[in-house]
Amino acid sequence: MNKHGIAPTRLGPGWERLWVLVLCLATGVALAQDKGVSREREQLRRSQAALKQAQAQQEALAGEKAALEQERNQFKGALEQASAQARAGSAEVQRLRSDGNRLRADAERTRQDLAAEKARGQQLQSQLDQAQALLQQARSAHEAMQLQLREARRESAERVQANTTLTALLERATQALAAAETRNRQMHAAGLAALERYRSKSESDLRAQNEPFLGLTAVQIENQAEELRSELDKHRWVKAQ
Repeated sequence: MNKHGIAPTRLGPGWERLWVLVLCLATGVALAQDKGVSREREQLRRSQAALKQAQAQQEALAGEKAALEQERNQFKGALEQASAQARAGSAEVQRLRSDGNRLRADAERTRQDLAAEKARGQQLQSQLDQAQALLQQARSAHEAMQLQLREARRESAERVQANTTLTALLERATQALAAAETRNRQMHAAGLAALERYRSKSESDLRAQNEPFLGLTAVQIENQAEELRSELDKHRWVKAQ
């Protein structure tokens, strides 16, 4: 039997040729059938391969879908987080704006305070300069007063020394004046006594004494005596009252 299940028989030559022809036909048919089967198998293989590829693509698409879904969820979470952060950032911006306004207000108050302090410092500096000028004037006046005081003390010492000297001179002058007064009184008294003695002399006494008034009359003697008395009184020292 061949592969088609036909058992060969021993026939004549015609039959052999027919058999050969049948076999050829059968073989052709089988070959044709084999080719069809091969094509079907190839199509089946290709279909299976396409199916597998489609399944793989489907699985890949499912994976991509899952990944995209996961990514979308991630993006959604990130978006929600970003929105929350944006809201928080907006609140933070508002807070920062409020803080900025407060800081600007504080800075303005600080600037005004600094300006006031600067003005006050300038005023105090002006007062200090005036006080220093007054102090310098006071020092100059004090030095001048000290100089005047030293000069006054020197002059006072000189006056004291002069007074002491004058007192000593006055004391000596007083003593000398007293002595001169005493001598003057004594001289005046002596002159008066001499004048009285002269007046009481007679002409004979004058001639006996060889006086230079010899030959003068009594009147002339009296006149001369008065003149001498006047001269003595003129030169008599009288203490001032």
